[in-house]
Amino acid sequence: MADLINSLDLNLLKVFRALSQTQSTTRTAEMLNISQSAVSRALGKLRTSFNDPLFEWRGNTMQPSAVARALRPDIEEALGCAEKALAQVRQFDPQTSETSFTLGLTDYAIYAIFPQLFSRIRQESPFVSINLRNVSARDALQRLSEGHIEFAIVSQSVHQAEFSADRLFDEDYVIVGDRNGISEAPGSVMQLETYLTHKHMLCSYSGDRRGWVDEELEKLGQTRDIQFVFEAFSPMVSNLGGTDLLATIPRRLVSFAEETFGLSHWELPFPSVCHSFHLVMRRQHRLTPARAWFRQTILSIANSDTL
Repeated sequence: MADLINSLDLNLLKVFRALSQTQSTTRTAEMLNISQSAVSRALGKLRTSFNDPLFEWRGNTMQPSAVARALRPDIEEALGCAEKALAQVRQFDPQTSETSFTLGLTDYAIYAIFPQLFSRIRQESPFVSINLRNVSARDALQRLSEGHIEFAIVSQSVHQAEFSADRLFDEDYVIVGDRNGISEAPGSVMQLETYLTHKHMLCSYSGDRRGWVDEELEKLGQTRDIQFVFEAFSPMVSNLGGTDLLATIPRRLVSFAEETFGLSHWELPFPSVCHSFHLVMRRQHRLTPARAWFRQTILSIANSDTL
């Protein structure tokens, strides 16, 4: 037992944990910010220490052996205890820290939330860095699980035990378009007849030509004419100017649409859905002082009047 303990260090166990999560030497190298050759050397040492292959290629993934599966809970617990102990003795000063965080944002969150976070970090924590990763509503949790990102801001409710989620805010929707193509006064409630007369752009992450708006219209016995479907809000909004098309977007994107592209907004002539947005992280990623500060910074921005 002593020989086994002496042959291991935390870095080797971190490689084991990352390989268990990603089942890929390439993604493990990216997650740990080391070379693939370093991952291979670490795996070789682990195999020698445990006298077992641990991970073997099957198809396009490195599948864990029975021994690796049995070891994983204990190794993750050991690493978690070590990280917790180290966090207790580390000082975190946001004004001087050079800590880096990896945050996954959808196209919506990049424009609705990140500008305020960017400003806060620049003013209060000039040496902190943020690695932004563009994620979709569909793949955010998978990217978290695989270790590509530490935090993500998503619109769906999160119930999996693997993740912890903080509710940030609720979001409703409004209409945007070029005022020159719309007869009604900006800021007013658009008449349903006007809304249905114009053709529409739709943002659909799934690519479907139907969304919650169409379900609401169906209740009223109505349909709208959708001419263009986008998989993100920003290209949709950027193409509205100079047309008589309409788009229904989250309210927090209105300032982006108006200030950047000179568009106007109107209130919907029917009830809007209200989506809840959450800040999500893996429970396995211990809430170190640095992560606790980053989490609290985002929560404070979400609860401020700047959004």
